[in-house]
Amino acid sequence: MPCNHKVDINTLLAKIYESLAGKKPESHCKVNLIKSLEEKLGSKRYLFVLDDVWVEERAYWEAFESCMLNVNSQNGSGILVTTRKLEIETTGMKADSCLLNGLSDDHCWDIFKERVFVAGTSPSPELEAIGREIVKKCGGLPLLLNVTGGMLANYNDDKEKWLSIKNSKVWDLQEERDRVQKSLALSFDNLPNSIVKQCFAYCSIFKKDKVIEREELVRLLMDLGLIQADEERNKEMEAVGNNIFQILVSNSLLQDVERDEYGRVDNCSMHEMVHDLSLSLSNHESLCLVDATNDDIACIPQFKHLSFYQDQNEYDELKANVSMFVERNTLARTLHTLFIKVEAEKKLSF
Repeated sequence: MPCNHKVDINTLLAKIYESLAGKKPESHCKVNLIKSLEEKLGSKRYLFVLDDVWVEERAYWEAFESCMLNVNSQNGSGILVTTRKLEIETTGMKADSCLLNGLSDDHCWDIFKERVFVAGTSPSPELEAIGREIVKKCGGLPLLLNVTGGMLANYNDDKEKWLSIKNSKVWDLQEERDRVQKSLALSFDNLPNSIVKQCFAYCSIFKKDKVIEREELVRLLMDLGLIQADEERNKEMEAVGNNIFQILVSNSLLQDVERDEYGRVDNCSMHEMVHDLSLSLSNHESLCLVDATNDDIACIPQFKHLSFYQDQNEYDELKANVSMFVERNTLARTLHTLFIKVEAEKKLSF
């Protein structure tokens, strides 16, 4: 289960229950959540994987550990945490931690080469030498290899372009997260035109880890007027939108999740660091609220695009708060996008 942003302990327990039961828990009360998990797990041994954790507070993890011990303390159960933050630890975590190395240079080159070149083709010896230097600078990180490779696939015979990437000052940054963010920004800068860049920035309207449907995204971009028919090439708006979507996928700014029978990507997602880039590029035009409180809704600043993802609050409470926002807040009248996803399968009417 991805855990790349902080949620309260109750929400984390609820997400674990949902991954086990395939449905949301009836109650978000901690005592009831622990009881529900206990009923599901019974006397079973379990292994939970919390992937890409960024929460550092020791007290947070000790509280979570205490809850899971109340669920089932049988020997043999375990929780596996993956993280890039070495400061994340309880006493048990520190004792059992294992520092992973990056991928080998040869493995990295294989990933990079597959992204850049058509199957069955190889670069010239000169270009391969430059490429292997770029691969070393990626530090064994698959995300960087895929994004950098996707970018250079558009320049697979341009020696000067490859040299400019190899010699970029991005690689001199000390912090790994800074290097990754700047490298992602470099990939964004090399997108073919401003329309594609605007469409990528708009993707910040979706919450992190959201599975994005190609048809939904293209339809939103069309409705906003971000894409137009290409009369010169006799392409309708939808075809232009699908082409932009494919460009973002090819550059690894959108990641494959599922393809249709014809090989087209139907659904995709954004890596959390790619989502951070998208958000930073939206120029404060987009706001995505997850489990918004009354205060959050009351204090919404001016945005063009607004989305609500509500996993906890009751439907009626959310409807009342959003309805009041739409009716009384003049900022709501300037919105270009407003969409709401709630647990209840109901439509909001204003």
